Amino acid sequence: MVITREAINRRFFLAVDALKDSKQMKNLESFATKYNVNRSFLNYARNHPDSLLRPETIANFAQEYKISIEYLMFGVGGIFKQ
Repeated sequence: MVITREAINRRFFLAVDALKDSKQMKNLESFATKYNVNRSFLNYARNHPDSLLRPETIANFAQEYKISIEYLMFGVGGIFKQ
């Protein structure tokens, strides 16, 4: 189990890519707008894994798209909630 901001960011963006691949998400823009998250920062965070995603951003993302918080935070289990 790896709990570093780099690992959490990596899993966050792996989940984003999985959502895009499965057509459940077009892009991060609608999520960012709905939850008042700076889109530029999300783009920056994708390219700079040591960036710190806010806990509320992670929680809102997990809730909105039914992503496993255990996966995002700890790397345990699959991306999607069962």
